[in-house]
Amino acid sequence: MIIAVFIVLSIPVGYLLGGKLRNIKNHTTRALGLPVAAFLLEAAAPFLRQIVSVPISQWHWMIVAAEYLLLFAFCLINRSSKAVWVIFLACVLNFFVIAWFGFRMPVAPFAAEMPEMAAAIAKIESGEYFRYTMASSTDSFWWLGDVILVPIKRIGGFASVGDVLLGLGCGALFVSWMRTEKKAEETQPEQTRQP
Repeated sequence: MIIAVFIVLSIPVGYLLGGKLRNIKNHTTRALGLPVAAFLLEAAAPFLRQIVSVPISQWHWMIVAAEYLLLFAFCLINRSSKAVWVIFLACVLNFFVIAWFGFRMPVAPFAAEMPEMAAAIAKIESGEYFRYTMASSTDSFWWLGDVILVPIKRIGGFASVGDVLLGLGCGALFVSWMRTEKKAEETQPEQTRQP
């Protein structure tokens, strides 16, 4: 959801830099189906949990690994784009900390001191929010997890450094699409006139 916020914020930036929304169709980014597939894979996890008899704690890591494999492939294919390098760095940071914490995103220890986070923390501890785990201040790299407070209704909660970089990278990519002019069609060579 944070990505959508950054993309919306990138629209006025794109206009300030001379871009236009109608130029989006001219983009040259390849393999956009890969990040879409990664998003759909992540979204499918709760539904798969209902139909797979094996506890999700035993197979969720496979979904996470497949999701990031798709994202890394997208970055590799589009490595000529500076915005995609920001997305790549974001994916590296997020995947690293998620893998470090047993393929679950750690949530800042100080979140436990916030009354408004009590319901979410209860769901994390019960396993309902299976993608997350509560970090301890003694854990290594917990500060790469969800530690940045996002005080926005409906998407409020915490975001990681990787999430912010991912939003910035996607916003920058969207701006580059807005600034992509349509390539001029090659003019046909004039026919040689007969004397």
